[in-house]
Amino acid sequence: MGFSAAVDRLRVVVADLQTAAIDDLTHAQVIAELDEIKRAVWALPSVEHRLTARMMDASPHELGATSLKELLANRLRISAKDAGERLTDARQLGPRHTLTGDRVATELSHTAAAIAAGAIGTPHVRILQEFVKKLPVWVSFARRDDYERDLVDHATRLRPEDFRQVAQTLLAFIDQDGTEPDHDTQRRRRGLKIGRQQADGMSRIEGWITPETRAFLDVAIAKRGAPGANLPPDHVGPDDRTADQRHHDAVNRVLRDVVESGGLGQIAGVPATIVATTTVNELERAAGWAATGGGNRLPIRDLIRMAARSRHYLAVFDDHTEEVLYLGRARRNATTAQRLALFARDRGCTHPQCTVPFYWCEVHHTHDFCDGGATDIDDLTLACQPANLLIEKTGYTTKRPGNGRTQWIPPAHLDTGQPRTNNHFHPQRYLTDADGADDEPE
Repeated sequence: MGFSAAVDRLRVVVADLQTAAIDDLTHAQVIAELDEIKRAVWALPSVEHRLTARMMDASPHELGATSLKELLANRLRISAKDAGERLTDARQLGPRHTLTGDRVATELSHTAAAIAAGAIGTPHVRILQEFVKKLPVWVSFARRDDYERDLVDHATRLRPEDFRQVAQTLLAFIDQDGTEPDHDTQRRRRGLKIGRQQADGMSRIEGWITPETRAFLDVAIAKRGAPGANLPPDHVGPDDRTADQRHHDAVNRVLRDVVESGGLGQIAGVPATIVATTTVNELERAAGWAATGGGNRLPIRDLIRMAARSRHYLAVFDDHTEEVLYLGRARRNATTAQRLALFARDRGCTHPQCTVPFYWCEVHHTHDFCDGGATDIDDLTLACQPANLLIEKTGYTTKRPGNGRTQWIPPAHLDTGQPRTNNHFHPQRYLTDADGADDEPE
């Protein structure tokens, strides 16, 4: 049976299950059937691992995407996080081959076998992957294999929350406190994760910092985070901040001093300072939100207060139009004024469904400069580097029609009816535009 025929058969079986009578099942039988279905569902990712591993030698540009991660996210309509996890799973749990085509052992072979048998689920797999990631580099490959085999055996008998305790206990036993610090392990584990900005503007930060970074942070906190230090000018009374709040204020002060020093040079072709845009109405009311070049939001009241101390760039829109009030002039290379105008208009990469904000974008000519395009604000747009490469390596073209929104037009062989414009940085369009209004006819 071919693979496509097997997939069709799976869909038929699922449809049969959806309509099969269950009224004659006892409660005990219901539990038993749920367990059997669970085993089948747990085994399905092993098929996805094979398929994804098969695809990983493909060129994403040939399939109309800037990366394999973007390809999976767009075609499967899943989040970028899920797409990244699928690629990681394929590398660790899918079949592997040498350059000559010879099959080699799967990286996490015991875990892959348990998945194929439907014995463990995704939560168990994530715990196993986290365990392997945190293993010190000095642990031998043979010992890693032993640890994985033993943990998989526990995973087949435990709920995820109990299994996590087993994995954490084993990891603590392997890498006990007092072990000589390992520089390579520290460098591998370092990281700072900044969560999505919440509705109230707050963002959660978590991660691991190296001893060197901790030493710098200790100095900053000792200097700027001590009780009574770094208080607002209008503060009255004793310092009633918690230790966590003082630490936050210390880091904020150090970052502010660095940015205001002017020593950071440029970013995205403009001075490395805060770049923001808002509307006339919100600015006059000193209320609402400004959009920043980092793709996040900043309360207007905070922006006004910050502007009193240092020079920041603010582009203001009229309340009833998305057109920038003041534009830069044409020349070969985009000027600082033009880049700021592009930020005010586009805010980030204009490639459909891209989420890269202004600070990490390049200026792109919608009409190629080499083919006579002018460096005029109406012929410029923002694009991240992978999106620019997509144009260089495929037949993608761009244009800015009458509505002023950059369209990305795929070549015929890559045209799957995908969106032409990007509304990620202008979510109000989803509410104000009629269906298809953002994609004018070509």
